[in-house]
Amino acid sequence: MYDFYHIYEYVTERHKELLKEAETERLIRKNQPKSKKSFNGPRFLLNNLGKILVTWGMSLQKRNSEISHI
Repeated sequence: MYDFYHIYEYVTERHKELLKEAETERLIRKNQPKSKKSFNGPRFLLNNLGKILVTWGMSLQKRNSEISHI
């Protein structure tokens, strides 16, 4: 028959080992360089849309200032 105390000790030690392994894996993943190949569609689209809108706004502002001086 199994002794409850020994089972408890084994489970507790195993739990500590698993926590250490999980912490090690977390640190490894945290310190790995991010992949540049991953595509983040919404961020890409919004970034480019922002650039287009800024360019368009600057051209309208320039055109408006040229019209104002006439």
